[in-house]
Amino acid sequence: VTHDALGLTPRRPRFVPELADIAGAMRAAFVRYVNDVRDGRYPGPEHDYVMPPDELRKFEDRRSAARRPSSEESIAQGGNQP
Repeated sequence: VTHDALGLTPRRPRFVPELADIAGAMRAAFVRYVNDVRDGRYPGPEHDYVMPPDELRKFEDRRSAARRPSSEESIAQGGNQP
């Protein structure tokens, strides 16, 4: 009923009051969003998060450690035994 009353469905049943027609506003907003993305206006520098250098280093260290095969995986792939 809420979606019908707000004009978000194609047809509003007779028993539902017409409270608003927000479907057009929503479509226009998404058209603006798509145009901003396509034209390179969004995202901009003001939408970025900057990771402090020490946190970035910790992240990269952990990511590298997670990618290294364990000694068992290395042996299974034909690597040298420890």
